[in-house]
Amino acid sequence: MKIEQTMYPFARGERGLFVEVYFPKKAEFQAGIFNTLQNGKNIKLIKAYFKGYAQKLLTELALYPNLFDPDWYKTPPTERVEIRTPTIAGARRRFDAYVSQFHGWSIDEVDGMFFKGEKVYEERTQIIRLIFRFKSRYSRVAERENCIDVLRSILYYAITARGFVSGEAVWDEAHKAQYMANHAPWVDDAKREFVEKHFTAIARETIKWTDDCALFIFAYLVREFSQEVLKTGKLEEEIWVMSLFGVTLNVIKKSKTKVTITERKEIL
Repeated sequence: MKIEQTMYPFARGERGLFVEVYFPKKAEFQAGIFNTLQNGKNIKLIKAYFKGYAQKLLTELALYPNLFDPDWYKTPPTERVEIRTPTIAGARRRFDAYVSQFHGWSIDEVDGMFFKGEKVYEERTQIIRLIFRFKSRYSRVAERENCIDVLRSILYYAITARGFVSGEAVWDEAHKAQYMANHAPWVDDAKREFVEKHFTAIARETIKWTDDCALFIFAYLVREFSQEVLKTGKLEEEIWVMSLFGVTLNVIKKSKTKVTITERKEIL
């Protein structure tokens, strides 16, 4: 006899980005924080915000010039010897390519103790918690070619690759060769061919995703939080942002499955 049962089957881990923003818990900040978060899903509003503050963003995020380069993801390595100075026109083109990765948030609060000189300060701190889930457009190709494990492996490699020198990019041929060498010998030629064909595009797509997340976090969210502080005249020394790139997210979905139930008769 077959019956339908609701189950929550295990799902493979997906790559993600985990971010926490630590902010003082004060009543006068709450409306601004909520509105900032609520408006974060409005992609037209966010793009207009980026463009409206383009000049200031180039100064405030000067340590991250690639974030404003619309051609960064397709510039050959030989042309990346020196990082080009971002321009407002280029930044606006980059903002047009922004894709929202923001799908919600959670808030927690903790009691914090802080040292400043010999004094100890106590302050209620709220934590804005964000989880960004990466979905590659190459998932269907990988499924069709029986290479889901290879796709996940490339994503793990690309997202966690940090600390590059100026002009270096994870989708370059040198990184592709390193990835190929790390997984040699290839026992499956089809999997090796998948890497040869798609590594560059997947790695480029992955870094574009992390950069879109960075734009949202630093060029919009944290910036607006800081503006709310400035409005009150109560200047905070620091706003902390913690980012974890090595996050694995298992999304366990509800599924209705027909299972066979065998009746067992007891023998007396």
